[in-house]
Amino acid sequence: MKQPLGYILYKGKSMINGDPIVCIATMSSNNPKTGNEIQTWILPDNDTKPNENVKTGADVSVCGDCIKRPIHAKKGEKCYVKTFHAPRSVYDAYKRGRYSESWNSKTFFGRMLRLGSYGDPAAVPFEVWEKALTKTIGHTGYTHQWRSKAFDPRLTKYVMASVDSVKEAEKAIKKEYRYFRVKNITEPKIKKEATCPASKEANQVLTCSMCRSCDGSNGRKGNIVINQH
Repeated sequence: MKQPLGYILYKGKSMINGDPIVCIATMSSNNPKTGNEIQTWILPDNDTKPNENVKTGADVSVCGDCIKRPIHAKKGEKCYVKTFHAPRSVYDAYKRGRYSESWNSKTFFGRMLRLGSYGDPAAVPFEVWEKALTKTIGHTGYTHQWRSKAFDPRLTKYVMASVDSVKEAEKAIKKEYRYFRVKNITEPKIKKEATCPASKEANQVLTCSMCRSCDGSNGRKGNIVINQH
């Protein structure tokens, strides 16, 4: 193999519905919001490109019941990830054999890691994330699957519950899950919510890799809110 473009963290059954998926880590990013975190891409492991999977509904294996899935989301409320850009590029490189399956906990030593640049981290076994995060200096991540009966609650150690309303936020609070809420621009914040410092409304004073607030239940108590964009 040529110098690998990244690493295959997991290849197997989705923890959401059992379909085959693959989780790939790419080692650099020029995303102005997240900063230079290691990015992870959770994709259906089939012969269809990600931008086609979202049209047929095959993305359910990596996105579960997320209300922002393009197949059923309302106009203006669809997922912000453009699957014909980065996810498709990662998929194409995967099919060309450009990612290595040889990695260990030291591979990501001293780096920030983003769980689910595309796809829900809950689709991947908890143990995979636990191994990948052993030597990192921090991480960020979100899951829409926290309400599912199949959800592994251990994952809240590493990711935020993704909520889309105050009602959902209240349910997350009852479960003692920290959450990240997307709100309408006219909605007010509620108790124990802080504006995402990497957001436009906060003038992007920090990147995600600098802020590190969205890291699950790691001793923090507050929640993060951002305006819908």
